[in-house]
Amino acid sequence: MSSASKVAHTKDILHIIFSHLSDNKDLPSLLRTSPLFFGLIAQKLYRSLPISNVLNPLLGVDAGGRGGPYGKTKLLELVQTVIVERAPLPVGHSVWANWYKRIPPLPAVETVIIHPADKTARQQGGADKTLPNDALIERLCRDASRLHLSTPFYTARAKGFQSMPSLPCVKTLVVMAHAGEFTEVKYVVGKLTYGPWNHGRKEYPPCLNIKAVHILLWGDLVNPGAGFLWLTGSTNELLGNKILHDLCEIVENFGTRFSINELWLYNADTILERLSEWTKSRKVDDIKAKVEIKFAEEMKTSAEVWGMPEEAAKAQVFWRTGHEFLEAFCDMPA
Repeated sequence: MSSASKVAHTKDILHIIFSHLSDNKDLPSLLRTSPLFFGLIAQKLYRSLPISNVLNPLLGVDAGGRGGPYGKTKLLELVQTVIVERAPLPVGHSVWANWYKRIPPLPAVETVIIHPADKTARQQGGADKTLPNDALIERLCRDASRLHLSTPFYTARAKGFQSMPSLPCVKTLVVMAHAGEFTEVKYVVGKLTYGPWNHGRKEYPPCLNIKAVHILLWGDLVNPGAGFLWLTGSTNELLGNKILHDLCEIVENFGTRFSINELWLYNADTILERLSEWTKSRKVDDIKAKVEIKFAEEMKTSAEVWGMPEEAAKAQVFWRTGHEFLEAFCDMPA
């Protein structure tokens, strides 16, 4: 197409838009029902979709797929990322009432991002009510291959620790954990539970097919007793050992997942250096080795429980910088 033709084509488009406005018509309705909109704009506008306890952008969508080529159902087929926002449950009617009867899965979703809990929010007991039902997320995003989580995952004063939604197609788990809150991760990701204390039954963790886990540890560890003059070196060491124990427990939880091939830990050196200062007797390299050993041992045990050969329980642990995390995942919407 020549430059002159392009200009003429653009002029024609603008003429249609302005004539539409002059008739006091709704511009969004024009854009939404035009090939121009679908070709140039819709794919960008509908690439990500926010949902929450008070936000249901799927209202009006029937499971039968009505709406024609420019209806909401067609637009929702473009969604690649679902962003789960935090909001308290509304009093009275839920925006997701009878969702299991009316709402179809979103066919193109690749990524689910769950926002962290509001640090200023408080809840008077009970399970955390700031997220939509897990079953809803699992239905909408059943084919998602990547799940993003951030701490804090639980609202203050909520009781019980619910795990992340179970999405069977998720291959990559990305976790952004503040150093002071990273112990929450062990509750969020869950683990394989087995043994006589479980009456011989196996309880499986959510997202059983994860292949790669990426954890960014950010911020700094703060000793809660640092403001007291009576805090001793032995107290520091005990606290450091507890944090190290929690870190090992987190990697052990991941080790119970036989599917994992790679565990990536970003910006962990800063945290480990502080642990080394507190424990005094442990060097950063020694702490890294301990974490890797705990992960490998749990992978080996997991292989036995799953009835798989020991040589199949091979997974690598990678230590990387925070900058490398940003390079890998900076394209994700907030």
